[in-house]
Amino acid sequence: MIDFEEHFYSDDPADGHPDVRTRLNEACYFFLGNGLIQGAIQFAPGGDGSPYGLLVMDPEHLSPKRAALTLDHETGLASTMLSVRAPGSDRSIYPQDVSAEWTRELGDPAVRVRWKGEGFEAEELFSCPASDRAELRRRIRLSCEPGVSGSFRLMTGVPDEHHELSLQDLSIPELSIPVREEGEAEITLSYHLVAESPRIVMKVVDSGDPAAEGPPLRLSGSTVRTGYRLLDRFFRSSCDQLPAVISQNGVADASIWQYNREWVRDHSAMAVGLVLSGHHALAHTLLDRLLTEFVSDEGDAVDSSERRSPDEVELDQNGELLHALETYVHWTGDTSLLDRHWERVVAVADYPFRPEFLVDPPGMFANRREYWERHSAHGIETGFELAYQFWNIIGLSSAASLARAKGEDEVAAAWDERSASLRRAFLEDPVHAMCDERGLVKRRGLDGQVQETIEPLEEAMLPRGTGLLLPGVHELNPDTSAALPIAMGVVDPFSPLASTTMEGFELLWDQGWSGGGYGRYNITSEADQPGSWPFPSLFVARAAMETGDLDKVVRIIEWLDTIPGSRSGAWFENYGERVSPPYPQVGVPPWMWAEVIMLVVHHIIGVRPAEKGVLIQPRLLPEMDEIDARLRIKGHNFQLHVTRDRHADSIAIESDAEVIETSAGSVLIARPEGDISMDVRIP
Repeated sequence: MIDFEEHFYSDDPADGHPDVRTRLNEACYFFLGNGLIQGAIQFAPGGDGSPYGLLVMDPEHLSPKRAALTLDHETGLASTMLSVRAPGSDRSIYPQDVSAEWTRELGDPAVRVRWKGEGFEAEELFSCPASDRAELRRRIRLSCEPGVSGSFRLMTGVPDEHHELSLQDLSIPELSIPVREEGEAEITLSYHLVAESPRIVMKVVDSGDPAAEGPPLRLSGSTVRTGYRLLDRFFRSSCDQLPAVISQNGVADASIWQYNREWVRDHSAMAVGLVLSGHHALAHTLLDRLLTEFVSDEGDAVDSSERRSPDEVELDQNGELLHALETYVHWTGDTSLLDRHWERVVAVADYPFRPEFLVDPPGMFANRREYWERHSAHGIETGFELAYQFWNIIGLSSAASLARAKGEDEVAAAWDERSASLRRAFLEDPVHAMCDERGLVKRRGLDGQVQETIEPLEEAMLPRGTGLLLPGVHELNPDTSAALPIAMGVVDPFSPLASTTMEGFELLWDQGWSGGGYGRYNITSEADQPGSWPFPSLFVARAAMETGDLDKVVRIIEWLDTIPGSRSGAWFENYGERVSPPYPQVGVPPWMWAEVIMLVVHHIIGVRPAEKGVLIQPRLLPEMDEIDARLRIKGHNFQLHVTRDRHADSIAIESDAEVIETSAGSVLIARPEGDISMDVRIP
């Protein structure tokens, strides 16, 4: 049985400095890293924590926020801020009115922090400039008003290691501080992670010394400009931050500072995001680790860093891992993971068909766990979960494609038939089909009856304020997981089934709160506190992109700009009131960045490498008239320019690629054997 307390945490955010809390008023986090060191710039203008500060972590060891190596229990991040004593002043000036933003001024992703003092303006640039060492850099630049002269003193540091630095008269070039122009000077600090201790060593470095440089950070191989500035910003920050929070060995927290645990589901989504954003080597590392450490010889997949009994296995994870692996193979052309792990791939594909899960008829999979991890103690009965069926429809089709890449044609044919049979049962079985007049339904019992409600047992030990503890009926439908079979093509996006399903999601928008956003499911059955969830909201956006409900897509993107996290493009898992403890503080899930990347590359640009070639099926939002994209496919550059031709009736292309076939809204080209470019005009 599941240990009901495995997600109960003793970390109390009221204990210690306010900076130990993840959700400070208006706070957001900018994540930097290279797999050897992980950093985050906290920007908290709301006044209940340090205005800004530097958090540094070891990416190989997952931990709560209070365990960051630069955070002190009593003083928080105060020591990491910069204070300045100006000429003629006997007091130190601390940052108050602070701004923070992403910049590419240094070439790499960097965070620019600005603030003003008396007679000067401070600009700080935080970056991770090299790929081969556990180091963050901080360039500090002071610009003085005319007439200001004398000696400046700077104070900053890390806990237990405070530094005072002298900036003498800024206009005298013979000083050791480099003078860029009259009244301006800069100094660069290095923060090095000594993992064995662990501790942070801070020192002044000469940023112009070639010996201080190293191999540059591997930037995203994908660049996209749509003209929709908000979405472009979200895409760019997602491509930069997703690899920054994954260690060189593929370790990643499913929600940073929240769970300190890992899931095949979450990490498979991360792998797809890495592939689509051009971080192919890191995607290989992550998938290799999942197949090596997170899948048993029998084929069951780990969730929450735990193996489960059959009644509690999350069966969707098998399909998600296979889909991620197929995505990697088709985008990169690299089949080495198949050669190394083929027996595991076979086990993952076959595992749901074990007699513990397979109920035949209808030929679908049953147990007592659901997609969002509620289980028997929450009132989940033995039955068929929507996500466990459609993800394995997708996964078996992916496995068949991988088998053909291995030359295993008979195995491929068997998996194709299993996928098709499962899809027929999913959509057409007269008793157990996962749909009714409302559209897709979340769960059916073994007798075919829809499980409409749940009632928790006392042993669930739910904290106060959860929907499941409130009086009344606790309904399971609707559920945003039902958007994914539409987004992924299991359900025809133009069918009545898709239309009614999408209509049902509107119950989940502003459901018990204000300001927008979808809840993950009906809050009357919520095992957490009511609140909006960004990445399930993007499930709906991806499905709406396929159904053509573009206004809904824009509404979701614009809503993301209204909540804390927008400035950095790093959103919290949810925006409800969290009872902590016993629940952990809310964190930042990397899965969210993968969803943004999938929305842009798979659904908007519509580039989809597959067995027969590369399908290009672009769709523009109302805010767009053209798209410029550079992607990496099979190690080659793929340049794509899409324009809207409002007078055209069908798609038109100009390209040096081999065109296999075209249709009203798409074109299929041969997989590239070199760099290619393509101009596409769509109606």
